[in-house]
Amino acid sequence: MNSFALSTTLLTLAVSFAVPIAAQVISPADPVALPQLEIWGRTDVFRQQDTPSADGGEYLGRLSGLSGSRMGGHGTDILIRGQKDERNTVLLDGAAIQGGCPNHMDPATSYAPVEFYDSVRVLKGPQTLIYGPGGTGGTVLFERSVKRFESGERARLSLDTGYTDNADSWFVSVDAAAGTEDWQARILGTTRSADDYVDGDGNEVRSAYRQDGLSFIGAYTPQAETRIEIGAEHTRALDVLFAGAAMDSPESTSDIFRLRLRHQPTGGAVRAIEFDSGYAEVAHTMDNYSLRPAGMMWMFVPSETAAWTARLNTRIEAGPGEIQTGFNFQQIQADATRYSGPAGTIPTTVNSYMWPEVERQTVGVFTEYQFSPDPDSNLLFGLRGDRFDASAGTTDLDPPGMMMSPNRLYQMYYGSSAQRDPVIGLGALLRYERRIGDKGFKAYAAAQRSLRDADTTERFIGTNNSAPAMRWVGNPGLELETHNLAEAGLLYESAKWLIAGSIHGDWVSDFILRDRAHGQTATGIADNASIYRNVDARLIGFELEVSHSLTGNLQANARLAYVEGTNTTEDRPLAQIPPLEGAVGLDYVTEIFRVGAMLRFADAQDRVDDNPMTGSGLDAGPTPGWATLDLEGRYRVTEQIEVRGGVRNLFDETYAIHVNRSNDFDATQAQINEPGRTLWIALNLSY
Repeated sequence: MNSFALSTTLLTLAVSFAVPIAAQVISPADPVALPQLEIWGRTDVFRQQDTPSADGGEYLGRLSGLSGSRMGGHGTDILIRGQKDERNTVLLDGAAIQGGCPNHMDPATSYAPVEFYDSVRVLKGPQTLIYGPGGTGGTVLFERSVKRFESGERARLSLDTGYTDNADSWFVSVDAAAGTEDWQARILGTTRSADDYVDGDGNEVRSAYRQDGLSFIGAYTPQAETRIEIGAEHTRALDVLFAGAAMDSPESTSDIFRLRLRHQPTGGAVRAIEFDSGYAEVAHTMDNYSLRPAGMMWMFVPSETAAWTARLNTRIEAGPGEIQTGFNFQQIQADATRYSGPAGTIPTTVNSYMWPEVERQTVGVFTEYQFSPDPDSNLLFGLRGDRFDASAGTTDLDPPGMMMSPNRLYQMYYGSSAQRDPVIGLGALLRYERRIGDKGFKAYAAAQRSLRDADTTERFIGTNNSAPAMRWVGNPGLELETHNLAEAGLLYESAKWLIAGSIHGDWVSDFILRDRAHGQTATGIADNASIYRNVDARLIGFELEVSHSLTGNLQANARLAYVEGTNTTEDRPLAQIPPLEGAVGLDYVTEIFRVGAMLRFADAQDRVDDNPMTGSGLDAGPTPGWATLDLEGRYRVTEQIEVRGGVRNLFDETYAIHVNRSNDFDATQAQINEPGRTLWIALNLSY
């Protein structure tokens, strides 16, 4: 019996038990409890993972409806319902961050050490408009705060450390807080290191890295209704190796600064005021010589990005419901230059202005009204408007020799320059939820129109090469993506059961497709360069999660997710779409210990776009199905000491996640095997 047949059999046996729906988080939310009407299925509920994670992307990649794209041991890029990159909104305590690599060596989640955050919320599908445009796959909110101290309480301390045998990886994190009832301060620090891991066949995979981080949060609570927080954070990743890229990253650093206000007035129609602002800058370097055997031509790419974000949300009592209204602001700057030179000396000759001093700005306003027409239903509708603007500075600079400026590349492939006028777009949301009878059933249906502008790479990247198939050229003339999302779901909850299922679809006008130049553009060039163009697309799928309490301590759970992506303009599959995926698990929990087993699996994926001569070639090829078994547990030795441990991929299977990453600087695609059998142990000390 092959691995997928085995996993399907076990799923059939376990679905009579089955699992919690896709959602939520782990620890307390904001200390100032803001009033909010119930929204069913708003936030995905996922159980806490004991298994250590390299970063936020690896953590999220284990959840239902999410997948992870691996290039090494660090920097896993997430997909939500088959959508990736800036189709997913990621906020770190309300702040956006722009990675420094055009090919997502360092996605936003790589700057989110999981030890730094109390909770992770995943909002999928048509749920809200308040976090800005886009988010058409989902919105991921990494959140933390400082709990107010009780009278007489002055300090808290937690130390976490662990070791993983495959990759000889270890981590240490410290979480310390001090304060009074009025003010609090919290410091978090983490360091982790890993060597290359081995896959199930015993082959070494380039994946080593080291990451350190330090975070400070200060909070002032002059009264129970008001809270002000400031934050500052620094992370640094060193010597990050990538099996799936032509370069490695010697260093990547981020600095984030935040200001947050929560206020809940005691009287009047205004129920709450929420303000979040942040500034995040990244300095990222990559090269092809300092961390790997060097070739005849050395290349070096330093990049810098900066992101400013702000969001104001006011919640106002309005008749039988509540209005949320406010604005979002985001400005992103990005600059990356590729240098080349002969082996033996640090490259100083400009090869390409990859991100030619790009600046993007989005300003938007939103209003949502939520109310209960009757005791058994909720209705939510909303509108938002956004102004998108983008420009680039060094587009007319010609590198030495035969290399072309970004504008010459744009003209060659699209017949246009980097000039672009601001664009205004409108979004809308309608969501209806209803309780059915008194047996624990709830149903919902929702529709949303959402817009997304091209990201920095899609619009402005300008990568030269004497071989046209190795050029990578953004398209300044791309139209806004228009996503028309729809979802319907049914939930059942009782003392022993939780069942949640949904079907979802996204019909996209002007989907931004990374493709190959086969003569589709206005200039008719067919030299196989990597380009971007607008097409129409469709993504449809379903999710099912079930959880059943077999006894007071034993719970069975299962989950299943599927999405299918199609380029409807040309009736061919979209690349980089995960296959049917799922998991079956058992957990036994008491007050002092927990043990659990989870079988994770994926079907084969043969709906691919893997031929660069006729399509995009972004898929490495079809992927076989696979199944792996993970075991984990925890034991509370005393009130202050807890031990965790487990094994991933117990049977040492050799497998790869279907979603791969395209190589930055050549025409190949790389699919990286996952780690083989991995033993791990961790210890937590708390005071």
